[in-house]
Amino acid sequence: MIKHKPKIPTGPTSGRVKEEERNVGVAAFLYAASREADNDFHLIVGRDHTLAPEMYMTMEVSGLPPKGNPTFDFKDLDSARRAFKKFFGTKLPA
Repeated sequence: MIKHKPKIPTGPTSGRVKEEERNVGVAAFLYAASREADNDFHLIVGRDHTLAPEMYMTMEVSGLPPKGNPTFDFKDLDSARRAFKKFFGTKLPA
């Protein structure tokens, strides 16, 4: 994504590029999670740490716009966020 053509804007109002408009599933261990100021959850996932070489990647459960916003209709993303929150329950990362 660093070499994406055209260059991906980094401003707070930048939209998503085509490659970001899909969901994927992976089988991995969750090593760390945090809730960011933009309401995203950032995750560090990876394979079993006893395997060589160790492999980790950063993932994101994106935040949603306010419910009154006309772009709120993100059913898949809302579903993913609800599942993430349900999994953690009272121990949701802050």
